[in-house]
Amino acid sequence: MSAIPLEYLKKIGSYRNMKVHGETVTVIADAAETSALTESRIADFRSHLVRNNVKVVGVDSKEKKEVCLGSTNILSDYVLVLYAGNRCYIFHYGVNYVIPESLLKIFRDPNICFVGSFVLNQSYYKSMNSEVISAGKLAAMVLKKPGLTTSALASIAKEAGIQYDGPSFESKAVIEVDWRNPKVLTAEMVKIAINDAVAHYLIGCKLFKMLDDN
Repeated sequence: MSAIPLEYLKKIGSYRNMKVHGETVTVIADAAETSALTESRIADFRSHLVRNNVKVVGVDSKEKKEVCLGSTNILSDYVLVLYAGNRCYIFHYGVNYVIPESLLKIFRDPNICFVGSFVLNQSYYKSMNSEVISAGKLAAMVLKKPGLTTSALASIAKEAGIQYDGPSFESKAVIEVDWRNPKVLTAEMVKIAINDAVAHYLIGCKLFKMLDDN
């Protein structure tokens, strides 16, 4: 239970008109305050997928790193980022947060290709690895270029022909969060968090369009 009514909790954690890789993105970051709020976010995401007949979802996860007075502490918690059709959702998971079964079920949809990466260091989530394909592996298969399997995201994006504004080499695997409240993300933290998921989505969509056009 939260001290804040659900109708107002739903309005917290919304970031609008964020510009990432040429996309204008609305981000909904779940504050993990109540199970009711998290389930509401998941239901919204599921409705978004159905309403827009989504075939590709960009996936990424970042480990949270606390920053306090110049020192850092790697947490055992992550953010899971899901992106499709200008809508991005961020969920917390790890030692202190458990991914609900309702969200895990979305990954089992056989009509959706989940493109990206998902850090799963807990045995409970191991089975989900098979539901996500890396952008490099998908690009290698579609473009018939095996070297792309382990290429940096910038190189994969270039081969797929999409706009990519992220780092030239490896993108960040962590996001720095404020130790005073690691669940609250600034706009800059959010932009770092969603960078790869948006790129994964754009790459997946472009590659599937190539297949459709053949």
